[in-house]
Amino acid sequence: MAIKPYKGKFKMKSVPKVVSTVFNINGLVYPDGSGAYQPADSTSGSHLGTAAKAVASTDSDYATAGALLAVHVAEDDTCEWLADVGTGTLTTAMIGLYRDLKDDNEIDVNATAKNVVFIKGFKSATQAIIQLSSQTNRFIATT
Repeated sequence: MAIKPYKGKFKMKSVPKVVSTVFNINGLVYPDGSGAYQPADSTSGSHLGTAAKAVASTDSDYATAGALLAVHVAEDDTCEWLADVGTGTLTTAMIGLYRDLKDDNEIDVNATAKNVVFIKGFKSATQAIIQLSSQTNRFIATT
């Protein structure tokens, strides 16, 4: 499962990652308030982008404070992401609506508590074309 850059211009940005945390490739990340970034979840708010590589517990920098993580970041608010649907079934009626994340790699099209992804288009019942809420100037607090 993944949330991947789909259309538009993306850049790579290196950000400090939280220590002793597994990151999935193409998983969304967000700032945790300590100056580091961590994997998104169903309660995270505004997101920076997606991890360009996985981080496993066996990696040499897994527990290293200040280690950097490469992240795909949208260059502007026209960029689109291709997101796998983890919960629910995407329909064309959902285009133009905000929905939640299931976890860092999937969206939940049945949930609207956080509204952190904007459904921009329909690829299939299991894949949505999205924009992150931060791209649409909706900055949402993590709870």
